[in-house]
Parts: sequence; structure tokens; C-alpha cells
Amino acid sequence: AASRNDTLVTASHAVFIKSSGRTAPAAVVGFQFQHSALLALFKNITYSCHDPYCVKTCESDALGCYVLDNNAYIVVSKEIKDTGRFFGDTDGYVMESLVKEKIYKKIHMFDYQAVCFRGEPTKSQGSILMTPLNHLKWMLEWTLANALWMFAQTNLHHMWYGDGAYGSEHRDYDGLYVDSVNTNEDDEEGEESEGTAKPTDPPYEKMQINRTRPDACDAEMDLYKLVKYSQKDQSPYQNKQMACMRPYVVQAIPYSNMILLVVDLTCPRTAVPMSILPIEVEYRNFSLACYKAHFFDLHRTRPLSCINNHTKESEIEHLCGGSSIIQLSLLLLFPSWALAYFVFSER
Repeated sequence: AASRNDTLVTASHAVFIKSSGRTAPAAVVGFQFQHSALLALFKNITYSCHDPYCVKTCESDALGCYVLDNNAYIVVSKEIKDTGRFFGDTDGYVMESLVKEKIYKKIHMFDYQAVCFRGEPTKSQGSILMTPLNHLKWMLEWTLANALWMFAQTNLHHMWYGDGAYGSEHRDYDGLYVDSVNTNEDDEEGEESEGTAKPTDPPYEKMQINRTRPDACDAEMDLYKLVKYSQKDQSPYQNKQMACMRPYVVQAIPYSNMILLVVDLTCPRTAVPMSILPIEVEYRNFSLACYKAHFFDLHRTRPLSCINNHTKESEIEHLCGGSSIIQLSLLLLFPSWALAYFVFSER
């Protein structure tokens, strides 16, 4: 995302009001600026050193410099492709060390309203075990298929349904005569048109959309939170590794929830990248619905009180329907009685 010149970074700050020993959030203020400006400021600060004893800066290929937020996501990096990624995907060993040194805290989370996409199971290319029963099954299927095909081609169903249609003879052929004789000019034009004819468009191909059917599932994941510099501790932290491990230095960025992480890239990576993607929780021998039904008390409970009406229902006037109510019509009752009296009295 940072490779685009129009990527915006939003910096915000919460405003709290304190009164009588109580604190309440009142507003959030902030502004947006271009990520390219933040990257230029990052390089301007980390690529220069005014100390005469300074040996290396972040401009060196031996150092990796990152600005991480409070959830260990990369905000600024020398490698633009790393911007926006979780730092554990870039360097899992250093991320594990940050958790071990209690700079970041690992929080195990569960998502009970997750959505999982089921993948199609892989099919084996091996053949099944050939037994005489398989050959007998194929022979019966072949015989039945050929019998049905012969029945459809011989039109035997007309033996049971004798209805048919017979056409009458039509002798007036003058009205059906079509002049198919072309003149020479038409032939010449036709020959020219064949050479200059435009190619026909390819036949319409049906667009097939890969449809997926998401299913409800439970998922678990590991998230990370910055804890060392969450208070007023702004002291730098230096980790010196033994043997050929990657040492690093952590410095809090004042007035923000970010840290500057400088890693020595001399040693190769020694750990598998960490991931924060949610993983589906699999229940052995149970589906999700059966697991909840067996291990959780999900019975419906009766309400505490009987609520079958509202005190303000009688005040509703404009929300009533326009249909008439079902009741006896006196206007039609007396004429129907009079009509019935005259009909039965004549008998």
C-alpha cells in the first residue's frame, strides 16, 4: 500500500475530560498526511548522524530499521513492500524475542462468530481396487444405458400413444417461389465482399463465477500489544544476542504509540515467520452445532414478566391499516332477507 503516492496516514489523539476524580472521553482529534512525507522524515532522521563516533546509520544494508505501532504492525520501513505488514511475518525470531523480553504481550483471542471458507478436498490419482464386482457393475451400467438409448432412438413410445399429425397437400407453389438468380453485378460485389469481410466475433462464452459457501465456525488467533512503553517509561532497550543471533535496539518514539526498532541483519534469519491469521478451531468427532448443543446450556429461558401489550398501543392512530374489519353488514342483511322471502313464498 505504501508504494502508492496517495496513501494516507491518520494520526489521532483522544481527548478526555477529568472532573471530580472521574475521567470520560470527550472527543478525538487528528489529521491525515501522506505516507511519502512520513517516509521522507524517517529517512532524514535515521540516515544521518551528527555524532562523530557514529559508525552505522539506517542507510547501511547491515541494519534494518522499522517503525512499529502498538500492535506490531510496520508503519515505516526502508523496504516499502513491508509497510502495513505484521512484523512477525518479516522477522519471526526478533518478534519472539520482543515478546520474551516483555516489550510486546501476546494475547490469545477467540472469535466465536468467524466465517470459514471450505476448500475442496484433494482427489487422489490412484485407481480403485479392481474386483469382479466392479466389472459386473460396469457391465450392468453399460447394458442399461444402451437399452435406454435404443428405446429412445426407435421411438417405441408411439406404440402406446397413437396420436399423430398428418399434413395436407399444398398445390399453390407460386406464392412460395423465390428468385435465387443473381445478376453479374451482384456476383462481383459478392466476390469483393468475401475478400474484405470482417472476421466474425467469437461465440459467447459463458462466464463462470467461482462461488464459495462460507460456513460459521470458531477461530483462534494470537494478537500482540505494546506494554513496555505504554506508561512513562521511555528508556531505550538493547538486546545483545549470543553467537550468531540478530541483536536489536528498541527506542520509544515520544508522544506516540510507536517504537523505533533497529535490527542487525548480519546474521541470517533463524525462525519461521509468525502469523496472526485466524485458525479454525476443530472439535474432534463433533460439528460446531453439535458441540455447542452438547457442551453448552443453550436452552431458551422464559422472560421475567409477561409482556403481551404496551400501554401506548391505544395512542397509535396513523399506523393502522386501511382495510375494513370483518363484521355483519346491516345494509345487506335486510335486502337479502326480503329476496329470500319472495323466492320461497312463490314456491
